[in-house]
Amino acid sequence: MSNEKSNKVSKWPMIVSMVTIIYAVLYGLKHLRPAENVPFITHVNNIAIIVLMFIGAIGLYARRIWGVRMLVFGSWLAVLRAVYLLFLIIDVMGGAPPVFFLLGVLTAMLPIVGWPVFLLIWLSRNKIPSQIADVESLSENI
Repeated sequence: MSNEKSNKVSKWPMIVSMVTIIYAVLYGLKHLRPAENVPFITHVNNIAIIVLMFIGAIGLYARRIWGVRMLVFGSWLAVLRAVYLLFLIIDVMGGAPPVFFLLGVLTAMLPIVGWPVFLLIWLSRNKIPSQIADVESLSENI
């Protein structure tokens, strides 16, 4: 019975890794284009998000705990960038916009920030490090 339990490996890291790689590629296609009047720090932030998501996805696919940490850090960068953009929109409008406009902006941001928010919620569960550690100990015993 214990052998069956120890040999059972969860498949969610592979699925989350593949979706994260797709997200990083699409994020890169959207944000890594030549643009005028874009500060250098914005390009650095976008490259950091892409690299952290891509390498974190590879680490998660390999079931390493550093992959989880990189995905969490990259997700925080993406969420904080979205919050900054939201405050920038409010500042440019000269105050708090109408509620319906704000809901429209949040809906438009959902495809950009939805996956990082999901990763933050999913990877903050207490079971994640133990699932990754169990797989690492399994691969060391083989």
